[in-house]
Order: sequence, then C-alpha cells, then structure tokens
Amino acid sequence: MKKLIFHIILNALFLIPVSFCFSQNRNIDSLLTLVKSDKTDTNKVKHLNDLAWALMYQNPDTAIILGNLALKIISPVQTPEFASIKEESEDRRIRLIRANISANLGSFYYLKTDYFNALNYYQKGLKLDEGLKNKKGIAKDLGNIGNVFKDQGDYPKALGYYFEALKMAEELGYKQLIANTRCNIGIVYRHQGDYPKALNYYFKSLEIAEELGNLSGIAKNLGNIGVVYTEQNNFPKALEYDFKALEIAEELGDKNGIARQIGNIGTVYNSQNDFTKALEYGFKALKIAQEIGDKNLIAINLGNIGLLSIKTGKFIEAERYLKKAIALDDSIGVIDGLKDDEEYLSQLYDTTGRYKLALIHYKKAIALKDTIFSQENKKQLIRKEMNYEFDKKEAATKAEHDKEIAVAVAEKKKQQIIIWSVIAGLLLVIVFASFVFRSLRITR
Repeated sequence: MKKLIFHIILNALFLIPVSFCFSQNRNIDSLLTLVKSDKTDTNKVKHLNDLAWALMYQNPDTAIILGNLALKIISPVQTPEFASIKEESEDRRIRLIRANISANLGSFYYLKTDYFNALNYYQKGLKLDEGLKNKKGIAKDLGNIGNVFKDQGDYPKALGYYFEALKMAEELGYKQLIANTRCNIGIVYRHQGDYPKALNYYFKSLEIAEELGNLSGIAKNLGNIGVVYTEQNNFPKALEYDFKALEIAEELGDKNGIARQIGNIGTVYNSQNDFTKALEYGFKALKIAQEIGDKNLIAINLGNIGLLSIKTGKFIEAERYLKKAIALDDSIGVIDGLKDDEEYLSQLYDTTGRYKLALIHYKKAIALKDTIFSQENKKQLIRKEMNYEFDKKEAATKAEHDKEIAVAVAEKKKQQIIIWSVIAGLLLVIVFASFVFRSLRITR
C-alpha cells in the first residue's frame, strides 16, 4: 500500500510544469528519468535529493515534496532494508545522506520564507552532522541558521552563527562557504549602515566566487554591491552592477535572483525620481515573487510600490499595498521590512492629513528602529567580530608557535645527530688508533 501511494505521488510530480527550465538545465531531464526507473534504495534517495536541489529556485514546492519523499525512503522506520544495515561505515553514509536532505529541506522552506520550518530542518541537519562530527556539514548548517536570523532582523545572533561558520570554513579551506558567509556578513553590515565593511566583505566574496566560477555567487554579490551604491546615491554604478547581476540570474533561470535584481533596479529609478520606470520594475518583481511564493520578496515589493504610490499621489492604492506589506512582514517576522513599511504608512497618513494615525505608525517605526539599531545590538555585533578576529589571531599565533616548536625540535634532533655522529667518529678513530698501535707493537 505504501509503495502504491509513493508511486502515485511520484507520478504526480511529472505533471508539475517544470519543463521551462530543461533547456537551461538538461540535468533535470536525466534525473527525472533516473528517479522513475530507480529501485527504492540509496540511488533513488540520492537522485530525488539531487532533483529537488536542481528545482529549488524554479519550483520550491516541488523541491519540498521531493525532499520529503527522499527523507521517508531513507528513514529506518519506513524502510526495514535500511534499518538492517550492520556495517558502521554504511550506517554513517546513510546518516550523512539524511543530514544533507534535512539541510536541503531547510533551504527549500527558506526560499518560501517559511522560517519556522527552515530553522527546524536546519537544526535537525546540524544535530545529525554534529553527531557524525561532519565539520563541513556543521559549517554549512551554522551559516544557514544565520540566514534565518538575518532575515528576521536578529543581526547579533546572525553574525554569531556566521563568524562561527566562517572560522570553520577557513580551517577546512572550504572556499564556497567562505564566499557565501562573507557575502552574508556584508548584508548584516549593510543593514546596519556600515557600508565600507559591507563592501569589503562583498568584494572578498565576489573574488572567491569568480575564482570558483560560481555564477550564482557572482550574481548575488554584484546585486548586493549595487544595493550599497544605491544607498550611497552612486546611481550609475548601482545600475551597472544591478544589470550585470540580472543578466546572470536570467542565464541561470534563478527566479528568486531575477525578482531581487528587478526590484533593486526599480529602487534605483525610485531614488532618481523616475517613478514610471520604478513602478514598471516594481510590478515585474512583485509578479515573479508571487509566482515563486517568496513572502519576503512579496512584502518588499508591496512596500516599494506603496511608497511609489504615495509619491505619485495614488493614496488609496498606497494604503492598500502598505497594509498588505505590513501584514506579511509581521507574519514572517521580518523586522527590517516592517520598520520601513510602518515608516511609509506614517508618511502616507501625514501627507493625507490623518495626523493621529501618522503618529501611531511613526512610533511603531521608531520602536522597531530602536530594536534593530540599539546600542546593545551594536555592542553585540562588535563583540562577535572581535571574538572572530581574536580567535583567528590566536589560531595564527598558535600555528606560528607550533611551527617554532617543530623547528626547535628538528634543530635539537639535528644537533643530537651531529653530536652522536662526532662521538661515533671519535670512537672509530680511537678503535683505529688502537688497532694501529697494536700492530706497531707486534711489528716491533
């Protein structure tokens, strides 16, 4: 019965429209074929997991279904053939696969802005990886958990996870994760208004992404650099980076990335008071965000369109968009977005003479701003970075000290060898001299 249900679900997946991305990723086609023909074993689990990962940006809902199927197949409770495995090495392999699927499911839910489920699966993956002492997996899990807290505006907590992940990634020489984590640390500093630090981390991340040929990482960093230039009012440079990022996202078929870059371009035009173009890009970004179900992106674009509607005198539409954005921000716990949208709504009520409402929402915006930019938060951010830098220097000092000890030990051994060589040489000379002396005595 369970096998029948599994095949019904699996066959239903082939009816989901994902063919639009086949020309960009032929691998999906072959994975679909393999999943259909595989027996219920680790091969099917691997191919389901790979297929889910390949589809995550185009269709995160399908990715979640596939990931859950893979998890059910590999669970010892569901399938006795996995539970009967005796060899410890094989059991470790199964647990590593389960940890990887859990972490991937966290990423699929993260793309849908379902932070509760994302955090739940990331923590499950972390627990499994820690039990296996899988340092690479642990580092990835820590970075992913940091992403959830970053999106929810808990920057000190996010930075704590990021620096922990970065430290481990650097120890492992895991360049991909080093690049990703540096990029995310840059985002935290940008939200705090520390643009020099943000750019420093973005450019370091971009350098590694280019070295690895990671187009997704390149696009993300280019887009983030563009955002900083927008906030610094360097609009020509901002558009240059944004359009480069958009081109790569389109090449990859990354709908999430496309929506973000289109939204960023709209923000540049808004800053330049070109409201017609800004609204055009804003509605394009909103449409894609709604297609992929990214609540965070939907809220961002609703807020942007609401602000543009105030500027163009469309006050009724502005109120509708902003209230929708606030409701979404509140439901997913995005404090930064909520702060901006409360501020825009206060501005709307002030413009339309509803001063009592303007004051209420202004106070809400100020309270949220204080939460994000509080002195305690800033102190915590500084502490996190100082701890990371201290640990890094301490590790470098320890490595240098260990090197010095190793050199001293080697030198000592060398000296001992020389001393024993000299002693051996002297003994040989004495023996030889004794032999000569004895020979001379016999001769006499």
